[in-house]
Amino acid sequence: MKTLKDIYQYRELLLSTALRSLKIRFARTLLGLLWIILQPLLYLAIFILLFQQFLKIETGAVPYPLFALTGMAAWNFFSFQVLHGSAALIEFQSIITKIYFPKIILHLSKTIIATVDFIILLFFCFILMVWYDAPLSIRLIFLPLFFTIGIFTALTISLTVSILTVRFRDLQLMLQYFLNLFLWITPVAYPSTIIPENWQWLYFCNPVAGFVDGIRWCILGMETEWIYFIPSFMITFLLFLGSFYYFRKNEIEITDYI
Repeated sequence: MKTLKDIYQYRELLLSTALRSLKIRFARTLLGLLWIILQPLLYLAIFILLFQQFLKIETGAVPYPLFALTGMAAWNFFSFQVLHGSAALIEFQSIITKIYFPKIILHLSKTIIATVDFIILLFFCFILMVWYDAPLSIRLIFLPLFFTIGIFTALTISLTVSILTVRFRDLQLMLQYFLNLFLWITPVAYPSTIIPENWQWLYFCNPVAGFVDGIRWCILGMETEWIYFIPSFMITFLLFLGSFYYFRKNEIEITDYI
């Protein structure tokens, strides 16, 4: 409860750091907000060529481009928070060394930016749904739930890595390679149903798998095996508690290393 009270107390700092990051992100760029959609579209083109045209992956009644773009929207939401949240303490080191505030504010500012990206990609998903005459699912009302799960999943990694990155800067470079690998073992470009049933329980130990499938379940109404969400979400919850404890324990001492 104290953390929530601190976040509310420093809400103006939260918004100002998010706005500052947005301005820096698109400063002196010609395409501006279009950069948000360009990378997912590039991945989408690769996925269509590899998984739809070459491997002939079946996605049921849902057209593959819509299936893949929805997965990319969820994945981008997660990966942006992880990558940029992990570097937040270094990015804002000039502020950290001057004033006290709960450092989780910096991570949540990245969540705000990731949310903006997610909404923009979601808008393109809805355009594709109109194009393919795909109906909206009533399950869309559960989107905030899975959205929240995605935030906790990303924070689980970024909170711990951000503390470690202050001491070991190489971790930030390694994290990019880790995310690139993690993308291919998460059901972004292919449905989780292609994993053999005997291995489904292990596959969903990947916390992001449940999040991505959950987003598709909400938006596209795609069926999924709910029993496999249990280990995914339990692992997320337990890892988040450990990560949050580690972050709070070390956030005061990081000024000695910045």
